[in-house]
Amino acid sequence: MQVILLIAVMCSCAVGDEDLHNRWPCQPTNKRKAFKNFERNHILPKNFDTNSTSEWQRHITGLNRRNPNQTFFEWSKANLVKKICNGGGWSVDGDLCTSFSKIPVYEVTTSNGTVEQFKEVNESHVTVACDKVGGKCLPVHFHGSHQNKNHSNVTCSPALADRWAA
Repeated sequence: MQVILLIAVMCSCAVGDEDLHNRWPCQPTNKRKAFKNFERNHILPKNFDTNSTSEWQRHITGLNRRNPNQTFFEWSKANLVKKICNGGGWSVDGDLCTSFSKIPVYEVTTSNGTVEQFKEVNESHVTVACDKVGGKCLPVHFHGSHQNKNHSNVTCSPALADRWAA
């Protein structure tokens, strides 16, 4: 009886963990707002003045995020970020994909909700988690940016996800 109970508990824990991250890019997610949340948290509004401390402060305050280090992309680069998941990036680990090309990244440091520093970092390779949201493979989580392009030989794309699922 104890063995059966232990097996049941282990199975239920394993099922719960699978919901956190997909095993490979472009798999369906049950989080319908995953891309909208990514967009809100990482893509700046269209006419955002990246040189304005007060604009950064308003934006950060509106996000209501506690992370002291936050990363953003200009609105005009949103398609480059989306492309990482659709043939413009390498599969790295699990559902993570790293961009082929470098993308300009803004890093903002805050302390107790107050902007301490903002800067455009040199263009970097960007790593995001890619899930299928509303039938499209889209970034749902920013994982990091870096100068080196360590990668597999596998390109991230919805077609790849279909092949892995088969």
